[in-house]
Amino acid sequence: MKKFITITICCLVIFSTKGQQLGKETWKKIDHEVMQLVITNENIQSELESLLFGAKNDTLLNVLKRYKYFHLYVKGDSDCQTLEFRLSNYPYKSENLIGFFVLKEYLVFVYQELPDFLISVGHKRKFSYIEHKLGDFVMREDDTPCWIIGYRKSQFKVLHYPSKR
Repeated sequence: MKKFITITICCLVIFSTKGQQLGKETWKKIDHEVMQLVITNENIQSELESLLFGAKNDTLLNVLKRYKYFHLYVKGDSDCQTLEFRLSNYPYKSENLIGFFVLKEYLVFVYQELPDFLISVGHKRKFSYIEHKLGDFVMREDDTPCWIIGYRKSQFKVLHYPSKR
């Protein structure tokens, strides 16, 4: 029996000591193109929609309405992948960005690895957002809701759900 183990730790700490400059604050428009992907299996699409949007919790449903995008970070090996879905209001560009797909009314940006249920449709779409920097630090959303799902042999297992804190 294979167990799913995932540990996610995120931390950004910015300290300023007397006389030390953190750097100039800048705002810059970022434009980029992203490969469009599609889910190859309707059952997988239905199951993902159920896991992400099937909440009975009014608080979580209201939180979902405040965001436009998901960022999906995929990690794993040939036997099992961990899918980390994070809500966002920005279509961030990253060196590990593979593509995006549509899930309900949300655009989901895929990073690091491509799960076997996604394929490219062969064309790209343009996105833009405003990047906020303080010196060398890129300021991004903090503490957005996150779902962590284990994916193995076309089966999903919820490892973390936003309402479970």
